Amino acid sequence: MEEIKFSDPHSHAPYGKDGSGYYSTNVLACYDVNELAINLMLKAARSIPVDSNSSVFTLVDYGAADGGTSMPLVYACVKELRKKYGDELAIHVIYEDQPINDFKSLFMLLQGLIPGPPSFHVDFPNVFVTASGTSFYSQCVPNNSVTIGFSGTAFHWLRDKPCDITDATSYVASTVPEVKQKYREQAEKDWELILMKRAAELMP
Repeated sequence: MEEIKFSDPHSHAPYGKDGSGYYSTNVLACYDVNELAINLMLKAARSIPVDSNSSVFTLVDYGAADGGTSMPLVYACVKELRKKYGDELAIHVIYEDQPINDFKSLFMLLQGLIPGPPSFHVDFPNVFVTASGTSFYSQCVPNNSVTIGFSGTAFHWLRDKPCDITDATSYVASTVPEVKQKYREQAEKDWELILMKRAAELMP
């Protein structure tokens, strides 16, 4: 399957001062989306067999932006894992986004250096955080290395624009059948690619 190579951001560029956490303080609806997924993530995390003495539990947030909107969800997961396995289980949280992403805000929030939600990185021991600046349309981490992954509000970004939209700001609202069909076909191809890349990354 052909992969697209990115030299420029293909969806959107971060806005607000770098390192300010501006994104997370101005997209409150994204908090709501992630909050709705907390119970689902906790159920999934509980169902995964883990050997706390020899395993690393790796959680990936795909399309993380500055990380603030998913911090309550990840906090809940880390808290649940600590409750079940104690402090012995190493937890690795990976934040993925575009190379131009505001990763400075991400680490400022996680270190508690700027205002934001409570930080699991501050409150729990044996938790490690890294970032990946590789598009989620590519493989972001090694094969069989991810315990669980999620994306809150990012997988709707398509790899390419299949055609212009002349009657609306989004293909969802377009009344032109050809436009809707082309975007539907693009979305199907992109979703398949996303799933193939995640399948390689996930542990068996």
